[in-house]
Amino acid sequence: MEWGSFGDVSFKVGTTPRNIKKSNRYRYAKHDVVNTYPHISFMGEDVEKIELSMDLSYLFMDVAKTIDRLKEMAQEGKPYRLIIGKLNTGKWVIEEIDRTYQETDAEGNLLKATLTLKLIKVR
Repeated sequence: MEWGSFGDVSFKVGTTPRNIKKSNRYRYAKHDVVNTYPHISFMGEDVEKIELSMDLSYLFMDVAKTIDRLKEMAQEGKPYRLIIGKLNTGKWVIEEIDRTYQETDAEGNLLKATLTLKLIKVR
């Protein structure tokens, strides 16, 4: 059963994100004023970000190939659709991939990893 996807990488029920952190930032310019509190000017919305943390397991995918594919997608710099459940959240680019390798087999094949994807929304 598919939980969602990012581009051609799908998240199955066994690899659903442990948490999703979403943030919106807004830009302000500070204007110094002599002998008084600075004035600020609203400059508009900054980029929207989302962070997905998940456990990858050999039971549901080839862990190393999935990580390699995500690295390729990041290096391409192209936006991909992020689908969560039935919700299309728009197009995003990969800003950062953090991973911790947790388990390998006797030949050194990666069996389990914890992955955090940091994405930036593209409009």
